[in-house]
Amino acid sequence: MRLRFVCYLQSEGSPQALKEAMACNCPILATDVADIKHLLGTLDGHYLCSFEPADVANKLSKALADGRRTHGRERIVELGLENRKVAETILGIYNNVMAKL
Repeated sequence: MRLRFVCYLQSEGSPQALKEAMACNCPILATDVADIKHLLGTLDGHYLCSFEPADVANKLSKALADGRRTHGRERIVELGLENRKVAETILGIYNNVMAKL
């Protein structure tokens, strides 16, 4: 069975687990909170749901039935959110601040 990822949150900043699932090209079901809609973009195999039980059930059925490999990893790269790039950016900011002290 192919891996799928469900991210049912009512509040969140920018969920790292969702980005990791995208990097694995897993079909994803997620609630539309924080930057999730932006992260997923318009990629096939990623489903946004409301908090209504019928919508969650409908989109979950679709995600479970979806046998396609998604292009989540490409989206992560497009957004510049690969772990190494994010770490380098944070380190650059840190070094810049420390140089001013």
